[in-house]
Amino acid sequence: MIEPPAKAMDPMAPEVPAALATARAPSVPIGWLLVLLTLALIGLGFGWQSHSRLRDLEQELVRRQAASQGLANEAKSQVQAQAEQLRQLAAKQALAEAKLAELGLQRAQLDELLQSFSRSRDENIVSDLEAGLRLAAQQTALFGSAEPLSVALR
Repeated sequence: MIEPPAKAMDPMAPEVPAALATARAPSVPIGWLLVLLTLALIGLGFGWQSHSRLRDLEQELVRRQAASQGLANEAKSQVQAQAEQLRQLAAKQALAEAKLAELGLQRAQLDELLQSFSRSRDENIVSDLEAGLRLAAQQTALFGSAEPLSVALR
């Protein structure tokens, strides 16, 4: 058995009970401490790696978002340009349709004028022929010869 230590020479020193004086602090083997320290360092390394990877992913996400925003802005400007071109083409088409309608109306008026002119001409020819035949008939009656009538019929 282990003997308790002799009383210290200092009378003012507090008395330590014998059970505490002989008891040693529980010791943890150094191997276990090294294993725990190694695991903690490995965990810290994985945490650092995960944090680094997460930061890289966030940066990549920001780059992609900026790129997609640029593409969206470009597409929006192209859509606006196409819409403007479409409005211009619609205006040109409306103008061309108006001109076409005007040309159609002018053509109808011209056709009507030509038909009227043709009818007038035909009527003038008929009336000239009738006048010529009447004159030839009168001359035939006056002179008693059929020659003026045969000349008018040719």
